[in-house]
Amino acid sequence: MALLMEDRHGQLSRITTLALPKTQHREFVEDRRSVYDGNGLSKSWPCAEPTSFVCTQRVSDLSRHKDLNRFKANPDRLSAVTEVSRGAQDATATAWIEALARPKQPHRAYMPPRAPQSVVTSAAQNAVASGVLKGLAEPKKVCESALKDGCQWEWYEWESNVSEAAKKAQASERVEALAAPKQATSLYRPARSPFWRVNKDIPGYTASERLISLAGPRTHKSIHVEDRSCYVVKEATLNAQASERVIELAVQVPRKQRTRK
Repeated sequence: MALLMEDRHGQLSRITTLALPKTQHREFVEDRRSVYDGNGLSKSWPCAEPTSFVCTQRVSDLSRHKDLNRFKANPDRLSAVTEVSRGAQDATATAWIEALARPKQPHRAYMPPRAPQSVVTSAAQNAVASGVLKGLAEPKKVCESALKDGCQWEWYEWESNVSEAAKKAQASERVEALAAPKQATSLYRPARSPFWRVNKDIPGYTASERLISLAGPRTHKSIHVEDRSCYVVKEATLNAQASERVIELAVQVPRKQRTRK
C-alpha cells in the first residue's frame, strides 16, 4: 500500500485527497437482488394457501348491477286489455282538453284536389262558339312544298317566278345611292404595312450639330471646390429688410395653455 503524502503541517495533500475512493452515504441501503431476497420466501411453496381478497362495502356497492327505476321501468303487459279505473271512466274533459282534441284547421288558402270527374254547367253545355274560336279550332294548314312539278331537288332546275317586268325594271337614282357602300371618313388612315420603305436620301443624311447635342446624354454641371463664388452672399441680400408680413409669419405661434383648477 502506498504511503499517504502529508505536508509539513501533518495534513493530507490535495492530490492524496482526490485519489481516495468515494465513500457511501451513511443512510445508503443496498438494493435487493430479488423480491424473494431476505424475506425467507421461495418460489416453491409446498403448502401455499390462495390469497384472499377483501373488498370494502363501497367497492361491493359499485360492483352490483344498476337497478331499474321503479318510476320509469314498465314491465311487459300480461294482457292487451288495459284496466281503466272508475274515476277515469266518469271523468269529464275540460274546455282546454276539448280545444286540444279538435282537429287542426287547414290554411285559408288551401285548395283541395279536384275530382277526376268535372261537373259541366248547363250554360257551358248550351254555349255557341264564336268565329274566332272556330278559326283557332281548325287544324293548321300545311304549306305546299317548294319543289315544282317535273323538277328534281336541285334548285338550278327550278323555273323562276320573277315576272318579265321585274326583270326589265331599272333602279332609280335614290335606290342606287342607298345601294352604294358607305365611304370611310376623311380622317381614316389605313393600317401601315409591316415592311417600311426607306427613302433613298435617308442613308446619306448627315445629322446637324443641334440633333447631335439632343441625342447625347444630359450632363450635370459639377461645383468645383476651388470655385468659392457659389458660396458668396451678395451685399444686397445682406442689407435686405423683411416686410411686416414676413415678420408676422416668422413669429412663433403661441401655444394654448390650460389653467389649472
